[in-house]
Amino acid sequence: MTKEISNNDIVLPNGVTKEKYKKWLELCGIGYLQEVFGWIEKNHNGDWAKVETWLFSCFKDRSPQPDHDEKAWFWLWDNYMAKSQFKNFLDIGCNFGYLVFSLARMHNNCQFQGLDASQALVGTAEGLTCKFDINNANFIHGDALDMTMFKDKQFDIVFSKHVLEHLPSTYLALKEQFRVGKMVAGFAPLNESTDNAQHIFTFSEKSLSEVLPQVFKNYSFKTFDEKIIAYAGWE
Repeated sequence: MTKEISNNDIVLPNGVTKEKYKKWLELCGIGYLQEVFGWIEKNHNGDWAKVETWLFSCFKDRSPQPDHDEKAWFWLWDNYMAKSQFKNFLDIGCNFGYLVFSLARMHNNCQFQGLDASQALVGTAEGLTCKFDINNANFIHGDALDMTMFKDKQFDIVFSKHVLEHLPSTYLALKEQFRVGKMVAGFAPLNESTDNAQHIFTFSEKSLSEVLPQVFKNYSFKTFDEKIIAYAGWE
């Protein structure tokens, strides 16, 4: 059962011990990968050329009737990320790399990095950089709460999409993101009422407004369709 976020509490999923947590994340990653290939088969008949066409338009072209995720993304993009004139970008919880691929193709003068706790997802993403001939992106297997492989303020932007709800401490996750990034942005489910075995925390405007000032000097957040809450924090 999910709980509302609080300061720096470490909360693990039901039935998952600290020793088993990383193995649990790897299992989740394999599940996501199965969903990805199932979606590709269903929507694109397994044709990766069609997938490539979709990938390189999905964070560029705007739908006439956007869903809440798209509204959250373009609010963050238009108001914060695009204005930062970034040169390097880190996507945390990158899955099989779809956001990184799309942005890397649109901004070939910038460097993109994806991080995920699942080696299966990272390996797939690395393979697809070859398939899609992308030279300004790479992927790494790592822990979002302990990104010791990165230097302080190494990235202009650190982004995460539907990731915070999976991490055992929202405060420590945002703090580590802000250590390695000059700006942090992302979004997560709002007022989630249904149980999801892979979600640890749920979010409200109140709880997020309490944790953001503990991490950032400046911040903003906005809700969309009572489904998503997007946030940005910076110096």
